[in-house]
Amino acid sequence: MWFTLGVEGNTDDEVGETTPASDDAADPSLVRLRDCVARRRAELGLSQRALAELAGVSLGTATRLERGGGPIRVSTVPKLEDALEWPRGTFQAIRDGQDPPKIPPRGRERAAPAAPGPSSAMRNATQYGQALSIASAVVAISAVCLEVLTSDLADASARVAALNALDSNMREMESLIAASLPDADSFDDAIAVMREVHESRESIQKAAESLK
Repeated sequence: MWFTLGVEGNTDDEVGETTPASDDAADPSLVRLRDCVARRRAELGLSQRALAELAGVSLGTATRLERGGGPIRVSTVPKLEDALEWPRGTFQAIRDGQDPPKIPPRGRERAAPAAPGPSSAMRNATQYGQALSIASAVVAISAVCLEVLTSDLADASARVAALNALDSNMREMESLIAASLPDADSFDDAIAVMREVHESRESIQKAAESLK
């Protein structure tokens, strides 16, 4: 059973099956639900990752809920409602045109930050290593750009070689960003950056091809 959010050709990563295209992608009730969920999450001070952890669902499910990226399991809906501190049935009530319930966030004791445990320290170390790797890739890309800008590359083959070197470094950057996705604070932002890098690579490859 599915609770349809509706966008063409996406997959639900909890089951790994391609979901069918939906005719209600532009349904105002779905847009309204996504807006209400995003506002409630912000009101509770939760990131998308935190919401997913509270609900016991994947990060992909939580992010897809706010961008309408396909149907989610009906059994998942109450988990998300509980995490958002809403009564069961709130999602459907919002889609039916009702306003979301005005429920103050439950008090959360703000204890002093605990010393990071082994898993937290390892995650911090992983993120630090990823940041250094990405920074190293940026330096390599900058070096190629500097060489191109300060050299007289009149020979077409030399320009092709420079573009290929730039593409190689951009590919490394793309791979590093992809590897960092599980630890990204904002999954959507990381995906957007990776898409921009990939599009830049396509432009570089076309430029190199035109010189051959």
